[in-house]
Amino acid sequence: MNGRLRLQAEAKQSVFIATTNTDFSDKAMQRLAATCPGGEVMGIQARHSTDHGFFVYENRLRLTGYCVTATPPEPGGHTLNGFAE
Repeated sequence: MNGRLRLQAEAKQSVFIATTNTDFSDKAMQRLAATCPGGEVMGIQARHSTDHGFFVYENRLRLTGYCVTATPPEPGGHTLNGFAE
């Protein structure tokens, strides 16, 4: 494998008081994998943060990794982003 492209994906979860649902982390991983068709995502790093409010908070997960393919990436080292809206 000789091609490598840096990837990023993010997912958010808004919460009122409390939750046990962690689907937002699955969404972040699916978005990261979707930016690497025909390759393998490797070297994944995760950054989790929480913004607190009064009875409300937001969890945010940002994943970065590399898409490794059999062909080299285009010159310029482009980055693909899979950010949530």
